[in-house]
Amino acid sequence: MKHQPTVSIIIPVYKVAGVLEDVLTSIYTQTYPITEIIIVDNHSPDDSVSVARRFASNHKKIPIRIIERKKTYGLSDSCNLGASLARTTHVVTIHSDGLLPTNDELDKLMKPFSVDPTIVAAGPILVHRMEEWRGYNFWQKCLFASTVEKEIPSGNGKFDCFNRNVYLKSGGFDVKSFNNTIGAEDIDMHLRLREIGKVINSQARVVHAHPADPNYTMMDWIARRKFLALSYGRYLQLYFPHEWRRQLVFFVKPLLALTGLLGF
Repeated sequence: MKHQPTVSIIIPVYKVAGVLEDVLTSIYTQTYPITEIIIVDNHSPDDSVSVARRFASNHKKIPIRIIERKKTYGLSDSCNLGASLARTTHVVTIHSDGLLPTNDELDKLMKPFSVDPTIVAAGPILVHRMEEWRGYNFWQKCLFASTVEKEIPSGNGKFDCFNRNVYLKSGGFDVKSFNNTIGAEDIDMHLRLREIGKVINSQARVVHAHPADPNYTMMDWIARRKFLALSYGRYLQLYFPHEWRRQLVFFVKPLLALTGLLGF
C-alpha cells in the first residue's frame, strides 16, 4: 500500500434499536483503523439513542459522537451532516441496519483507495441473508423476496466510502431534488462522482439486516412500491431527454408498482 487513508464512519439512525448494537459491534471490531464514528439520529421514536449512548460509554477506544436531531431530516441529509463534521480524508456511510459479516470488511473497502488516488468512491457487495428473511411476516417477506440469498454489487450508501473533499465539493447527496418521499439520490450521487473520478465496486460485503416488523402490512408494502415508482420517475425526469422521458415514465411507473406482485 502506498498510503493508508484516514476514515470516519457515518451512521444515520432511525428506529433501529433492535439491531443497532450488533451493527456498532461489527464496525467497532474492524481491523482497519477508524478515526471516529459519527452517529446521526433522526429523532428516533424508539430507544435507538439510548442504545448508541450505552455502546459509546462502554467502548472508549474509538471516539463515538452522537448527534441528536430535533426532527427527521432523512438519511441523505444526515450523511451530508456527518461528512461536514468528519476530520478525515475519507468517510464511510453505513446504514444503521448494515451488518459487517467479518472484521476485515472495512479493510477490503479501503484497500483500493490506498493504491489508486483517482478513486473517489467505492461500494460493497450487498448481502440479503435467509436468516433475517425468515423472521419477517408475510408482507415483509414479499418486500425482500426478490433479493433474499443474493449478493448484489451496491452503491446506495449502505457501506460506501467517499473521498471526503470530493464528497463535499460535489455537494453531497442532493436533498433538494430527492427527499424522504422520493429516493434515487444514491444513483444521482454516483453519476455526478463519475464525472470527477473513478467509482468502483469493492470486495467488501455488508449484510442488510433489516429489522423484523410484526406490524408490517400490505399497505406498507404498497407504500414502498409507490416510493420506488416515484424515485425512478424522478431519476428519469432528471437524466433522460424530454421526448423519451414522457414515454418511459408513462410505462415504467406502473410497472415498478407491480413488479413486487410478479416476483421481480
